[in-house]
Amino acid sequence: MASLSMAIDSTKKNTIALTLKGENIASELLRDSICTFYDFVDEVSAQVSGTRKPVKWIVTVEHGSIILLNNPVVREINNDIIEKTVNAIHYGIGKLETNTDRPEYFSDKALEYLQNLALLLSAESNGLTGIYIVINEDSHALTRRVAANIDTITGNRYKSLGSVEGKLQVISERGGLKFTIYDTLNDKPVRCSIPEELRSEALEAAAKAFGQRISIFGMISYDQYGTPKIIQVRKLRLFRNKEDIPTAEQICGILGE
Repeated sequence: MASLSMAIDSTKKNTIALTLKGENIASELLRDSICTFYDFVDEVSAQVSGTRKPVKWIVTVEHGSIILLNNPVVREINNDIIEKTVNAIHYGIGKLETNTDRPEYFSDKALEYLQNLALLLSAESNGLTGIYIVINEDSHALTRRVAANIDTITGNRYKSLGSVEGKLQVISERGGLKFTIYDTLNDKPVRCSIPEELRSEALEAAAKAFGQRISIFGMISYDQYGTPKIIQVRKLRLFRNKEDIPTAEQICGILGE
């Protein structure tokens, strides 16, 4: 059983570790988990301090193991930020394990990062069997229940397979490849989470369809009003540009009429 731990120096009071467990964990999952983990921690610390990235993480590697140690350096005079951040994450994740109350300092963005991290654990996760955030030796497993509780907090009430059509206007690789399309029906954003096996196809589609209409099929999360909010992508289909669509005269010519 292989494992990776990323932590603040364990000899100090406030420690946070990201631990991945599994056999032959795929490199893309390692990359996505690290990016999403730091996005989540940085967002909570920003909510605690009221400033962007108040803590810098200095990473070192322990000999004889796959452990990346992160020593925190406060960028501000207020030295309480680290302890407040660690406590906020500790109690916040603990709350999400059992109920649907929003934890203090957990913005929608922080909840999204944490949910993305939890959702890396799936049947298609290429060897990943467990994701844990360990805080001062207290371990929190990031499970589907945590992801479901986040759905409730953020207003995503039910899920079903379906398609969404809209204009592709946002592309991001932070914490895993994601698109945002604006639904043709209501011009509201729908976040599209792209699995690794569709990454190449999705990037190719983005190059062709950025700013254009695209159809996405997958598992859709809806809010209480039935508005799609997030879709876990299974298939993508580009719409042809209007200039590429043959006119009635051209069709008649093709048919020989």
